[in-house]
Amino acid sequence: MDKIDRILAENNIPEDTKRMIRLLSKEGREALNSMWDENSNFWKHAQPVKIATRFYADPKKYKNLFHYTNQLGMKGILDNHTFRIGSQYFMNDPEENIYVSKLAENILKKEENATDQEIEDFRSDFRSVKLDTYIWSFTANDHSQALLRYGDFALEFENQKLQEELSEYFNPNVEYISEFTEGNCYVFPLKVEYDEVVQREYVRSVVHTWLSAYRNYSIDPYDMDEIIKNCYQALNLFCMCFKNPLLRQEEEIRFVLLRVSNNNGLHPDTYIKDRPVLLFEFEPSLLNSIIYSKQVKDITKVKDFVVNKGFRNVSVIPTKLPY
Repeated sequence: MDKIDRILAENNIPEDTKRMIRLLSKEGREALNSMWDENSNFWKHAQPVKIATRFYADPKKYKNLFHYTNQLGMKGILDNHTFRIGSQYFMNDPEENIYVSKLAENILKKEENATDQEIEDFRSDFRSVKLDTYIWSFTANDHSQALLRYGDFALEFENQKLQEELSEYFNPNVEYISEFTEGNCYVFPLKVEYDEVVQREYVRSVVHTWLSAYRNYSIDPYDMDEIIKNCYQALNLFCMCFKNPLLRQEEEIRFVLLRVSNNNGLHPDTYIKDRPVLLFEFEPSLLNSIIYSKQVKDITKVKDFVVNKGFRNVSVIPTKLPY
């Protein structure tokens, strides 16, 4: 007996509902069961807490994080003691927000035998869903050649302390997540996954369930709609931590801030050049050090600037890279 059978047997379920569930295809019934069964493949790969736990950038493993930026960016950060955390939908790489969608479409076509219309409906429907999410990029590599393209400076922070400060800043006077209301932010660091085998394992489980729900929608629209929403929620989380394997040298760790919203829209603190951002004001003590590349020539001027902006206890040190 599966989970659905037990629920139908143990609860006062109307006969009409029971008949509707009996009309579902085998796949539709499996999709419905997976929403309740903690041992199901879908639950293991799509439940938000499971995803966050699997790709969590544990402060015990990644104690210190480094944010790469150019001199102009560093000047703006230290000038105002403020970071601008950009929306998920306005990242530097325009392909990033559709990477998971393309992967899902590929699996639907080649592994799930979905029709062209089913794939088109998935594409248009999923890409229309927007979470109010903001991403701040880091790496645990303090001397990364791959990230020098972002600038000649790496700002060092302590992972655990940064997580606590972000949570307190965006959720003042909130003690428990259950108290969150519109405007509050879930804050969690994620280790980006570049292994396509792992990516496909997770995406495959979700799109299989999505297709089953899609094909049974006319029979049980209420339950199938709920399943589809859960699929989109999981895929959106994948968008935050799955990237093109060709970019694996970046070794990216992301602080994700998901703002609680009652609608499918963005609610930033402000817009910078038409880009939605959250503003995070921080104390100088949050910054541990600044690492600079060999391309920085007038380091005395940089050190003086750092001190004058109130970061007197921040070490300014050269990269270990030989060039």
